[in-house]
Amino acid sequence: MTRHVVLQKRLVSKAKKAKEGLHKAEVSLDIARLAYHTAIGEIAAAGGSVREIGRELGLSHQRVHQILEVLSCDFCAAPRRDADAMVAGGVGGHICDLCIDLAVRVFASSSRESDGRTTLRLLSAGDSSTCTFCKCKQSTRKRSINARRIVAHKQNRICNECVELCEEIVAEERAKRG
Repeated sequence: MTRHVVLQKRLVSKAKKAKEGLHKAEVSLDIARLAYHTAIGEIAAAGGSVREIGRELGLSHQRVHQILEVLSCDFCAAPRRDADAMVAGGVGGHICDLCIDLAVRVFASSSRESDGRTTLRLLSAGDSSTCTFCKCKQSTRKRSINARRIVAHKQNRICNECVELCEEIVAEERAKRG
């Protein structure tokens, strides 16, 4: 025979509040980890060796290597080391220069495009998906000049405004390298 216990509402409420606080802390940790790993990636992209980075940050060169290996394009899975440029979103996500170029082609053609590594598709106007990079929602009204549009690959999405910003970032990086 199962004994039924009446839970005290105050204790249940306390547990729910603690669960919510834990979730917020986990999200904050994920954002901080992404920012840290992205900063390490930027140091490496600027020419820092894994040994130099490790020494400056108090990490082993093996750990730096692991962190750099994790950084990859969310649209084609190319590792950072194989990309000419990799852009990290302000809220989340990474996209390589080749996928940025492919997204530009998708927006220009308003269709599905593939480059042999990956396929990107333009989401329909009725799809209210969210950009992985800035968390904006796609405009669900009829296309206008200012309407946000989103390109997707599996669960990864990027809006036209973020693609334009990524193009500018890549152009600046290429100009710095000469």
